Amino acid sequence: MPSAHDTIGRSAHDAADGCATSWACRRDQSRPSISAASCEADTGETTHAAWRSKPSFYAVSTEDRTINPDLERFMAKRMNAKTIEVKASHLSLISQPDTITKLILEPAGQT
Repeated sequence: MPSAHDTIGRSAHDAADGCATSWACRRDQSRPSISAASCEADTGETTHAAWRSKPSFYAVSTEDRTINPDLERFMAKRMNAKTIEVKASHLSLISQPDTITKLILEPAGQT
């Protein structure tokens, strides 16, 4: 099984949009993050998937070679997410920050 660094390196390699070098340099600075699920404060266990009860938003990366864009579309549809398509590889939030920022801010009423 590949390590997290191998997976991140593979994702950086997939970044055909010219952001692979900056991503690879920052990969060691990554910190654990909380997923989009509700967690028990004491145990960290997921009690239910938040997408089942909360509005969801999804950016499909149409040039993604890490996750097939058709699979991304399937997952977005399954979670009934408002979906946008971005002409980008796997790391669209790095190569297309304005587009992704707009997707994040829109539901917060800040667009």
